[in-house]
Amino acid sequence: MSKTITSRLTVPVPSLRSWSDPLPFLLGRDGGLRSLHEEESKATGGNPQEKDPVFLLQKQGGLGEIPQTQSSKNRAESQSPPVDEPDEPTVGLMPPWTSLGLILYMTFLAGAGLVIVIPTADDYAERLQAGRAFSGLMIGLVPLFATIGVVLNYWQLKKKWSLKSVIYINCFGAVCGNVLYALAGLTRWKWTLLMARALIGLCNGLVIGPLYISRNVGLLRRSEVMFYLSAVSTLGCAVGPCFAWALAVFVKELRIENLLLDSDTAPGWLMAALYFAFMQLFVLLFQEPETERDTDESEGKRVPTMPSSGLRGLSALPERLPVCALITCLWPLSVAGFVNTSCQVFIVTLAQRSLGWSISASALLLAGLMATAGVINLLTGRLLLPHMKSDRAGLLASCLCGALGSLPVFDFGLTEGAQLVCLSVGLVLLLTAVNMARAFSMSLATKLVPGELKPLVNMQSMGFGAMGGGAGAIFGALFTPATFAPVQMGLCLMAALAFATCFAHMKPHRKAT
Repeated sequence: MSKTITSRLTVPVPSLRSWSDPLPFLLGRDGGLRSLHEEESKATGGNPQEKDPVFLLQKQGGLGEIPQTQSSKNRAESQSPPVDEPDEPTVGLMPPWTSLGLILYMTFLAGAGLVIVIPTADDYAERLQAGRAFSGLMIGLVPLFATIGVVLNYWQLKKKWSLKSVIYINCFGAVCGNVLYALAGLTRWKWTLLMARALIGLCNGLVIGPLYISRNVGLLRRSEVMFYLSAVSTLGCAVGPCFAWALAVFVKELRIENLLLDSDTAPGWLMAALYFAFMQLFVLLFQEPETERDTDESEGKRVPTMPSSGLRGLSALPERLPVCALITCLWPLSVAGFVNTSCQVFIVTLAQRSLGWSISASALLLAGLMATAGVINLLTGRLLLPHMKSDRAGLLASCLCGALGSLPVFDFGLTEGAQLVCLSVGLVLLLTAVNMARAFSMSLATKLVPGELKPLVNMQSMGFGAMGGGAGAIFGALFTPATFAPVQMGLCLMAALAFATCFAHMKPHRKAT
């Protein structure tokens, strides 16, 4: 006869031997094994929790698979640290829609604030006796200083600042920066424009959206929500020129031309008002994420797993970043930032200087192009993404489509009208492709690393994108029809080639969350 004393092992009872053998001490009247729980109770005076030799052996990491009583097994499970594996319920996690909507709206305002000044940048710079390159620098300072803002926001969150306080400070800084931009005409000092745009970029909050999504949206729907984020940013870039057009018409019709309010300063006042209204909505509707993970994500330290023989403490070692795979994955973000801002600045500059269009007409052209690309991105996230089985394949296909989309942008020596049609079609295809690549890249980058490294990867992602955007704004003001298209095609092909080379290394991390 035998008894099962553990859920893991069934120990057969050996044959009875002489009374000098210590084994009969453990035998009961029926010839079976007494439970270690009973013997332990006798030895400890009825308090089996005082010393459990089985549990102590496991706690000291001596034996891996050893018999346990049911009580010691329960205590071991209750006292053991959580196993270092992805939590299955978090795969389909979604945050409150009001909070997610506010995060997306903040991204929308950031895109609109970047583009709203493009139609009037040349006029404002000339009014303050600045040159052509100055207007490109004025636009490019926002994404360039947004890189510093990304590092600053990452440091704030690392120091355990609440997400709500970080967003509120960014919004307040954006209000101050836009007011300073509007007052630059009153100061008549061109460097005021650069100071204002630098402050706007510093408080842009680029990292907030991707960081919030990576922390609060599960793996199952993260790519979809990243598509929404990219589409909302593109739509913000479409609505910004619409605001510029409406303000130019409004000021012209009311014949308002003074140092405080005109077509050049009105965008600053409008964006300051929109950010101020957003601050009120944010206080009322935003819900702070309830809990953080049990890890110190800012330092990359995991809670150690259950120790086993020979491997004690090994799981507590910090994870390393897959540098090569990450750089290859983040390169399309720089390309997307460069292509977006260079296209926006180039088309407005071309329309105003080469075609002689007004501020209102060039603003409407830019708004139409960005709106079309944004709607296509939004529909892609809703319709195409559920059928995509791999972020890697989607990213590679997007880069190749960007290279193909740049073909109509080449200067074929056509008539002015035909060339404008080809340019518009090519820009829509190019912008759609690179924004799809941006969404896939942001989503894939957070899956290449374990959960505790997601904040660091998000900071790097937004830094890559912001640096590309800053360079694109500066070069966009200097491009000519002969040089614009080859640069765009070359960048997309380089991104596709680099990603295809490292395609096999772009698999999601086993501890990704």
